[in-house]
Amino acid sequence: MSDRGFVTPAVLVVLLAGIVMAMLAVDIARYAAAAREAAHLADVAAESGAAMIDPDQAYRGRLILDQDAAAEMVAAIVGEHRFDGDIRPRRVCVTVITRVRPFLLHLVGARSKRIEASACASPSQG
Repeated sequence: MSDRGFVTPAVLVVLLAGIVMAMLAVDIARYAAAAREAAHLADVAAESGAAMIDPDQAYRGRLILDQDAAAEMVAAIVGEHRFDGDIRPRRVCVTVITRVRPFLLHLVGARSKRIEASACASPSQG
């Protein structure tokens, strides 16, 4: 039996495996970047919302949020991203929700992935 011509299929299999791994690496990096961006956005929105202290309450020595101003600030920070905000007199919690479509893996049937990140902040005297 001859081994002649065996190298070509082996090289093709290795090359195909390398391409699939590269596709996977690119899409995993995109998912990680989206998760990092969502987490940062949730942190900044929650902290900015928690900075919206009601001035009348502050003059009385109480750190109570102006809930309307906090909600406006959170919406302005988050922008076009979908989010869920829980704004209470002493705490702001924000969940940023985004979807990431696979860049290359959609070629093999991968669907978009939902990414969520949450953060909470409270006003504090420092």
